[in-house]
Amino acid sequence: MSGVTRHIFEKDIRDIFRMWNSQLKTIIPILPKRYTKENVIDLLKKYYPHEWESVKIKYDYYTIKDRHINKHKKRTRYNMQNPTSLIKNASLFKKITNKDYQEQHYKKYDEIYKQKMENQLWNKRFPKIDRINKKINKALLKTQQMYPSFLDKLIGFYERKNTSQNDRMYILIELKKYYSNKTIQF
Repeated sequence: MSGVTRHIFEKDIRDIFRMWNSQLKTIIPILPKRYTKENVIDLLKKYYPHEWESVKIKYDYYTIKDRHINKHKKRTRYNMQNPTSLIKNASLFKKITNKDYQEQHYKKYDEIYKQKMENQLWNKRFPKIDRINKKINKALLKTQQMYPSFLDKLIGFYERKNTSQNDRMYILIELKKYYSNKTIQF
């Protein structure tokens, strides 16, 4: 893997770990008395759904890139793990799922404190989750939920060498009207 692409990929992974570690710090007080790795992941998905989705999108992006490279008879470059196995490499996740830490948590567990912290975290996170959901729904209302047949031709016109900058701007404006995986990837 060349230096630039390797550094971009590694920075993405570091950012994901940094994000997860900060999220896990907020989830530690609301862990149940006995918990498993799946419980921690479920709590992350509940309180940070859009952040989890962003990691899944990055995973899809890098697997598509790897498939494209593999198609041209070359080695895969990124080999990104799926989010559920990638989180198991986060330092705070390893600490939380350690048996010694789980025993220590079991001994110090306080149900009243857990309920209080859970309500506090939900009150903090719900407006953010709701705001993002509203933005997504508003954007989906403005776009057409279909895949027009001429979309591939528009993208082809955009990528041609003799297309002027002005024409490319018009093509981009037209592509923004449609919501599909093809336009998102473009």
